[in-house]
Amino acid sequence: MYELWRSARLEKVVFTDEITSLLQELAKDYKVAIVTNSDSVIQREKLAACGAEKCFKTIVISGDQAHPKLHASIFHTACSLISVRPENCIIVGDSLSHDVQGGQNAGFMATVWIKLEGSSCNEGDPQPDFVVASVLNLPEILDELNS
Repeated sequence: MYELWRSARLEKVVFTDEITSLLQELAKDYKVAIVTNSDSVIQREKLAACGAEKCFKTIVISGDQAHPKLHASIFHTACSLISVRPENCIIVGDSLSHDVQGGQNAGFMATVWIKLEGSSCNEGDPQPDFVVASVLNLPEILDELNS
């Protein structure tokens, strides 16, 4: 049963060709990293399944850190690994409480919330600087931030 669950779970973790292309293009001009929560073994399986290692040289997993996302230290670790100051970074993520709040806690330049279908931003939730329906909208935000 575990093997069935594991393989079914990993089948859903994919980077489309469009996303892979976007990440490769972004890596030409920007330093990119993944910061993710959970147990290292679980996350490494997911990251391997989607081919993240091909797109990201820097991957920080909370299971290897003292604190999970939303705590500034995990974001500062990623910044240090890519040699960029937090105030020159943006966070792109689908969690208001972990990604957006974490980016704010870390003193990032901007936060980008990927608003997944069915999700909502309620009163009292951290307020992102930008809201997009897909990570594929990121180039427009970067253009705006760079202008």
